[in-house]
Amino acid sequence: MALPAPVTRAQPQPRPQPSRRPTARPSLKLLPQLVSIPTRKSKPVAFAAILSSMLVLGSVVLLLINTMLAQDAFVLRNLQEQVTSLTAQEQAVTSLTDIESSPGTLASKATALGMVPGGTPVFLDLSTGKVVGVPEKSAKSALAIR
Repeated sequence: MALPAPVTRAQPQPRPQPSRRPTARPSLKLLPQLVSIPTRKSKPVAFAAILSSMLVLGSVVLLLINTMLAQDAFVLRNLQEQVTSLTAQEQAVTSLTDIESSPGTLASKATALGMVPGGTPVFLDLSTGKVVGVPEKSAKSALAIR
């Protein structure tokens, strides 16, 4: 058996260096003296006045909002009282209507007006033209004809 040949690595080839040309470096220069503009400092009294005026204005706005809410609460209470009163009136009218429209009350009012109760109902068959039922004269029909 033959021995295998040793593995060798390829050596990297050196890269050619680019030629460097000497360049001139920029020189440093001093800037002219900057003149600072004097700033006006706000006085602490003006700041306090602005802050207190904003506080007073906010308090006035809150007072107005609370006043309007209280006024709306009074209006709401009045409207609720009106609703309660109108509901009671509606119930009274409904119960009176129920009493007046009962069959006994209607019959007594009809008799007072001179009406008489009807007899047995009679029907007419339109397809044949015949009368279904026996017509009877009401016993009180003489009272109805005046």
